[in-house]
Amino acid sequence: MKKFFFVFIILTIAGHFSLNAQSVRLQGSLGEMIAGPAKPADRSKWLDTLKQWRINEKKKLNYNDREYRRPEFNWVKTSFIYAQMMAHERYFYDPVTNKYTVDRYLNDLKRRYGGLDAVLIWPTYPNIGVDNRNQFDLVADMPGGKTALKQMIRDFHKRGVRVFFPIMIWDKGTRKISSPMAKALMAEMKELGADGMNGDTMEGVTKDFMDAYIEQGYPVALQPEVNIKDLKMVEWNRLSWGYYFPDWDVLKFNLFSGGKPL
Repeated sequence: MKKFFFVFIILTIAGHFSLNAQSVRLQGSLGEMIAGPAKPADRSKWLDTLKQWRINEKKKLNYNDREYRRPEFNWVKTSFIYAQMMAHERYFYDPVTNKYTVDRYLNDLKRRYGGLDAVLIWPTYPNIGVDNRNQFDLVADMPGGKTALKQMIRDFHKRGVRVFFPIMIWDKGTRKISSPMAKALMAEMKELGADGMNGDTMEGVTKDFMDAYIEQGYPVALQPEVNIKDLKMVEWNRLSWGYYFPDWDVLKFNLFSGGKPL
């Protein structure tokens, strides 16, 4: 995992899905974009073709937009600037006062590039694997334990910033847990009051995570790192990092979702 600041591209997420080559022309060195009309007079016909493709795909998938209509996810539509932050970020915690310094962290980013809409807090790297602690242990072992984490998340919320944690789907060789990972993580997010989860290395966060947050009665925004394997997965993968464009076909998903922020 690389440490980056990302423009939080909301209208992304799709995999290897083909458009009608006779109707749609791709462009870009990687074929990652749909070409526009050849001339202004062709715009209406071109747009009608794309709309019909969207209708056809939704029918094939028996598409359900329930997760897009959830009022709990309205904030996703206006979240664009997002940072992945390592838990040992020096602006984030004061070891002298033993307190999280959310305002200091956000004020620094506000000065440097205007601030954030959401933050992904990463407590696992580089520690996971040096001992038997799993991803749940490493969250609980953050300074102040869960009590302090809950207050830290509330401090981000006071500034209008949503908080994500990672899904370590490959966390297999550490301390075993008694319940399925999806259920355990959704319960943890509800306990902490967090807003979303990033599926590290995942080609789409799988449906069991949506089922788990529904069971918890606590909707959590799901965000895969990589492309999705099946277009059906757009029903519950509300966000993405928006890279690996050869696999993501960004504009295709924009068309599929109706051109609306997700």
